[in-house]
Amino acid sequence: MQLSKIFRYPWFLFSILVSCYGSLKTGFSLLQHGHRLDGKVIQSYAEISFLDCVTECLVTPRCKSVNYFKGANFCESNYENKTTAETRYMESAGWVYSEKEHWPKDLAGACLKLNLSNQREM
Repeated sequence: MQLSKIFRYPWFLFSILVSCYGSLKTGFSLLQHGHRLDGKVIQSYAEISFLDCVTECLVTPRCKSVNYFKGANFCESNYENKTTAETRYMESAGWVYSEKEHWPKDLAGACLKLNLSNQREM
């Protein structure tokens, strides 16, 4: 019964999808491909998606940035960022660097499930 009410108002479903997907555009546009922050790791995660990596950082108060190696689905959360540890920010093939401030805090909430399937295309 409830589904029939939702589908009567397709704009409702559309607005949910647009708000979740649209909010990630800025974060993806600020990715630093071919870079990482070395030696400032809080924790490492194996076999994790990029968005799960970012989500782990968002829910970790001490985290300021992440390094992600796509080929191995390997994540590192960092307690510094490239501004506070600029001598440790370096070129590193295959890595992607991103800062916590680049991502909406609600990524760790309601929009997360919608975005995980989309992330696999990254």
